[in-house]
Amino acid sequence: MEKKNMYLAVIAVIVIIIAAIGAALVLNNKSEPQEKNAKIVLLKKTSSSPAYSPLDQAAVYNGSYSLSRYLYLYTDGVPSNGSSINQWLAFILNTTKGQAMVSNAGFYPLQPSDLAAMKAQLTITNKTGLTGNFKEGGSTTMAEISNLWSQEFQNETGKKVTISLGGSGTGISNFISHVVDVAQSSRKMTAQEHINAAAAGINVTEWKIGVDGISIIVNHDNPVTTLTLAQLEGIYNGTYTNWQQVGGNNVAITLFGRDSASGTYSSFKDLVLKQKENYSASMQQANSNALIPPQVEDNAGGIGYVGIGFAKEASGTASQAPSTIIATALVLMGKQ
Repeated sequence: MEKKNMYLAVIAVIVIIIAAIGAALVLNNKSEPQEKNAKIVLLKKTSSSPAYSPLDQAAVYNGSYSLSRYLYLYTDGVPSNGSSINQWLAFILNTTKGQAMVSNAGFYPLQPSDLAAMKAQLTITNKTGLTGNFKEGGSTTMAEISNLWSQEFQNETGKKVTISLGGSGTGISNFISHVVDVAQSSRKMTAQEHINAAAAGINVTEWKIGVDGISIIVNHDNPVTTLTLAQLEGIYNGTYTNWQQVGGNNVAITLFGRDSASGTYSSFKDLVLKQKENYSASMQQANSNALIPPQVEDNAGGIGYVGIGFAKEASGTASQAPSTIIATALVLMGKQ
């Protein structure tokens, strides 16, 4: 009887996997993506430069797309071999595991040279590491990636990684205060944060774990498809307040962006507001990437900046890969 139940369970899983693959193929073969009310704007460094999209992976890697950035983790030194955090980092840097999940979440995996450098760094251990569960916190941009990682890592090792969000700045502050063991951040730590960490006895070690292209999204009905960096700067510093000023319709510009605890807030400011000016006081600030696309979709003059994974979803340019759907099916069956 027990063997019969096992066979039935296996058959059920196979049926779900086949159905999932079929559903994925249907999604991937649709001639049109699902209707969305936001679209991704191309960026030009100058008016005479080529325009690039964050969907162009090569352009994001080589910097032709101007809003490229790394995604980071920060640890106290390089944890010892066999420690939970060392295992966590090895899992994340594994091409077919953590790096594949970076892609599944809509971001870009590390290039081979960066991946090799991070793996080499992991071998130079200099800190006794935790052997049980631990805490990681910070970037909301990285929320989906870190949750994907933590679920699969627990399945593989039995060790739980508790993920808290709140933004990169919050995660780094909690890391320095020993509230979390690992910080996740969509920006580099600042010089002052390094000083604060050293004062707290922390040997800050930086890990590149993925690549993002901060994406500009506008309402789907907005005729503007391309902006220069100077135009984008003018929009976000308040110089331009109407789309007509940058080649669009006579519609007021409504700004959406992140709050000051966000790494995306800081990265965008550093990359776009070149004159070191502040954001326009009219910018409506959100404490999560996920809150911005719906606002842009519902506002004819809306514009926002988000991580590439969120932009893909908002613009309907990405669908779940078969592997992701299969993993979801297995989780539902209690097999993963």
